[in-house]
Order: sequence, then C-alpha cells, then structure tokens
Amino acid sequence: MAIIHNIPAELIQEHVNWHSYPGYLDKKGRRIVPWPEGSSAPAKGSGKEFLEWYHNYLEKLNEWVQSLPENERPNAESISPWTEIPFVLKTSMLDWNAQLAAEEEKTKRLGAFATLDDLGIFIEWKFNGWLHKTVALLWNEPILISLESPRSTYFWQLHGLFDHWMKQWQGMNF
Repeated sequence: MAIIHNIPAELIQEHVNWHSYPGYLDKKGRRIVPWPEGSSAPAKGSGKEFLEWYHNYLEKLNEWVQSLPENERPNAESISPWTEIPFVLKTSMLDWNAQLAAEEEKTKRLGAFATLDDLGIFIEWKFNGWLHKTVALLWNEPILISLESPRSTYFWQLHGLFDHWMKQWQGMNF
C-alpha cells in the first residue's frame, strides 16, 4: 500500500502518547494499564478502552481525510476497513496456525462475548500485535511495528477491522 506522509503531527503524537504512557493521563496515555505488572491477565476495562479509543481515533483520522482537497487524500480503497482477516495472511510462513484459526472463528460468533470489554481484550491480545507484525513483514511496511503506524494505510484497514467487529457486536447487544 502506501505511507501517508501528510498526517498531522498531532494525530501521530496522540497515538504515540496513548501507547507510551499507560496510566499517565497527564501525558495523554491510555487510562488503564492494559497488563498490570504481576498480573496473569489483562486489566478489567482495558479491552473496552482499546476499542473505544481506536474507534474515536479512526473517526479523527477520517475527519482529517475529509478535510483535505480531493487530490491530497489517500486512495479511499487503501484506507477502507477490512471486514475479515485477509486470506493472504493465513499461511504458516506468517505464523498462522490452528489456534489463530480457532480464534478467528470466534469473530464469526461475536455474541459469545458477554461484554465489549471481553471483545476488546480478545482483539487486543489475540489479533492486534499479530496483524501489525504480519502485515509489516508480508508487505514490507516496517512502520507498522512502530508507534507511528497510523502513517501506513494498512493501519487504517486492520484497525478498521477491529472497529467493524465492535460495531457488529454492538448491533447484537444494543
């Protein structure tokens, strides 16, 4: 895909801060430390925070895109959300395995997640890191494994997938 060079520095810094300073609201970090020291599980509330923060962040990115003259916008298809994990990523060379396949099946039964927090914890800890790493490797997009990953069009697609799953879950439960 492509690197988006003209994203405002403030939007990139917002992403950097959110990841860099968990628990430090004064530094604009995420409110909840997602995996507290000494814990054997993600923190309660961290999954909901993950999904809601990225939903709002994607909205800001999309508002920014809409504010640009047509000729300065990223190609719409290149930033459109995925609606499923792309088939090309499902290969053992990219660490796809029976466990990931079983986890993906759960995304087809989102009603099994009791809360938005449960869904968010599942997505953050099962797919977020794997997708960032795998897409970076397959399509030679190393920025995806940095905190400046929103510069990659793939960032928009994979986080769009997570937002898609969240909206599907909300449609079942509200």
